[in-house]
Amino acid sequence: MAIPFQRATVLQVFTVLPLILAGMPVYAEDAESGHWWSGISITPGIGWRALNIDMTNSAGDANLQTDFASSLFGALDIESPRYKLSDNLSVSVLGHASTVRATEQWVVDGSGTGGRQSLGTSISGHYSYLAPALTWGARQPAGTGLELSLGVGTWSGQFSGDAIFAPNNQANASMPHTPLSVSFKELGYDTRFSLYFGRWAWVMTVGGPFKFSNQGVKYQFQQVALIVGYEFRL
Repeated sequence: MAIPFQRATVLQVFTVLPLILAGMPVYAEDAESGHWWSGISITPGIGWRALNIDMTNSAGDANLQTDFASSLFGALDIESPRYKLSDNLSVSVLGHASTVRATEQWVVDGSGTGGRQSLGTSISGHYSYLAPALTWGARQPAGTGLELSLGVGTWSGQFSGDAIFAPNNQANASMPHTPLSVSFKELGYDTRFSLYFGRWAWVMTVGGPFKFSNQGVKYQFQQVALIVGYEFRL
């Protein structure tokens, strides 16, 4: 049984933002050197996320999640030089890499009430993606401003750890742990709202959802993250 992932409010925000940003000019970096790499953006940072990894096998269901407040992770964003389609729209390629760790499992009791619990299970690993993206933006020459990017591309990564599978997520710590080790490469989306103050970036991103199967386990991955980073431009 899949666990509902509450992101309706986030998606509503992303639905309205294009209308707000449509009339704003795209930020363009001066590329006087003429080199092919001029305009590449590199942004290392740290972030917090609500991560949901839903799994199903023949024994039942398991769902590993993170607590947003304690889910600190490292991230790296790379963006290609932008090609302007109009004064307020550009296209580029976004690259992203980050670490993953989830240590709480969703558990449903006999009354049907669910919540995150520590059962001694965990999943850790990393993932990255490369996604062509459209960007609406409003950045001043110094870099300050707002941007909204919508991208679809290939997500790849590797996770390992363990989980307790039980019918309808009715797991408890005394049940056997199932070891997990999986690599994946799947198509997924990335939607991000970025607020810049000079070179400092505050980025809210919604990623996934995508599904894949490995060694008899069906997976679904999705996340909402808040990342703080510092932007460097070549």
